[in-house]
Amino acid sequence: MSNTNLRKVYRLNNTNLRKVYRLNNTNLRKVYRLNNTNLRKVYRLSNTNLRKVYRLKQHKPEKGVQTEQHKPEKGVQTEQHKPEKGVQTEQHKPEKGVQTEQHKPEKGVQTEQHKPEKGVQNEQHKPEKGVQNEQHKPEKGVQTEQHEPEKGVQTEQHKPEKGVQTEQHKPEKGVQTEQHEPEKGVQTEQHKPEKGVQTEQHEPEKGVQTEQHKPEKGVQTEQHKPEKGVQTEQHKPEKGVQTEQHKPEKGVQTEQHKPEKGVQLP
Repeated sequence: MSNTNLRKVYRLNNTNLRKVYRLNNTNLRKVYRLNNTNLRKVYRLSNTNLRKVYRLKQHKPEKGVQTEQHKPEKGVQTEQHKPEKGVQTEQHKPEKGVQTEQHKPEKGVQTEQHKPEKGVQNEQHKPEKGVQNEQHKPEKGVQTEQHEPEKGVQTEQHKPEKGVQTEQHKPEKGVQTEQHEPEKGVQTEQHKPEKGVQTEQHEPEKGVQTEQHKPEKGVQTEQHKPEKGVQTEQHKPEKGVQTEQHKPEKGVQTEQHKPEKGVQLP
């Protein structure tokens, strides 16, 4: 039980650290993969659509149905042809008001590779003030993963405004992440908490106890001498309470000790 509890704590801590590690990396990879995935999605989507449609059909379709290799009927558009005005695919400059990934859209509609109209922004351009993507310093009040946000909005790599905190910065008092000493009263896995809140690695406030610290009198874990009257598996109990490894109080008998005179076991 003790080893299992220690392993649970060990695995819990490692799992939490790995979760934080994987979470941070996953977030970065999500951003990385999200950007790449969006590009790959566009790439794979185009290729998949090309393959799907190529595999599905290789001939000029009936009017109203269109594949990637034929000019469709007006009003239906595929990836390789200039559509009817009002419908747009990935490779052509659309009608004003509809935009794809590779062309500068009409003002007010924006894709991933062009500087948008003020007020609409994608991943690679400095947005209009108030809209921000992953690579540019946003307008105050909107923040991405790589820039110092406006006070009050915070991402993973910057010191946030007091009151908002991410994984790598010391938060405002009262908000705490996994790597910083929290405000008294909020505690993570690696810091000594405020009295009354305790994690796996710090001595708790009296009255709250984890697996590795001496508890307050009256609360006991597997590795510490308990308060008189509460007993675990490894300590001499209070008189009157007995575990498997200690001589009991006179009048109470366990399996391994000679009883008090006047009380007899079988």
